[in-house]
This record gives sequence, C-alpha cells and structure tokens, in this order.
Amino acid sequence: MSEFSMKLSKEKAVSLVGFILLGISAFLPWVWFTYLFGGLVTLSGLQIANGEPGIFALIFAIAGSLIMLIYSNVKRCGYVCIGFAILMLLEVGILSPQMLSIIKEYPWGAGMGAGLYLCAIASVIIFAGGVLLVRSENNNL
Repeated sequence: MSEFSMKLSKEKAVSLVGFILLGISAFLPWVWFTYLFGGLVTLSGLQIANGEPGIFALIFAIAGSLIMLIYSNVKRCGYVCIGFAILMLLEVGILSPQMLSIIKEYPWGAGMGAGLYLCAIASVIIFAGGVLLVRSENNNL
C-alpha cells in the first residue's frame, strides 16, 4: 500500500478544518489598543513578537494541511496533529500572559483579539482530530 493518497476520512477532515482555521488566525488581530483620542490599532499574529506566532501558525497550517491531504498513514497523521496542536497551544500559553501584562498597563484600553482566540480554538480542534485519527487506527487493527 502506498503511503501517499488523496483519501479524506471524517477524522482527517476535522483536523483539516482546524489547520485551515489556524492559517486564518495568523492574519486576524491578536491584540488591539486604543489611543487617547480614540484611534484603534490592531496587531495580527504576523505583527506581534517579530511575526513569530503568525509564521508558526502559517507553517503548521500549510504543513498540516498537506500531510492530511497527501499522507495515508492515519496513525502518523494523528501524531503529527497532536504534536502541532500542543506546540501551538504552548505558543498561545506563552504569549497570553505577556499580552495580558501589556494590556493591564495600557491606560486607554486594550485587549486580546479574535486571532489569538481562533488560534487556540483551532489548536484544540486539531488536537481532537489527531486523537480521532489515532483512535480510528487502533480500532481498525
């Protein structure tokens, strides 16, 4: 059996949706600030911390999507999903306290944007898809 195939199971579809959402999250605002006179500034995942979170999200989204679409070894796909999801959740977990400390010090209003939340939600979806992939492979044995 070939290791590469274009089959897309339900479990792979769950992970693929998570990877697509992860890619979208890189372009959405991760943090926002208001100025004294009412101006609003938003920063995407590609603009904060030298673009590192957004770049990681895009790399993981593209690589994960390609793996889900091309690679046929279900168990390995599941482990890749779980690994990518854990790394992105760690990234969000590391950034969140830093952003919260900045937001608390900003006097005119600041907050976390939708991109950060979507990144965390997408990572949980990818993790769930990975667990489904590993479990479905174990059931087939």
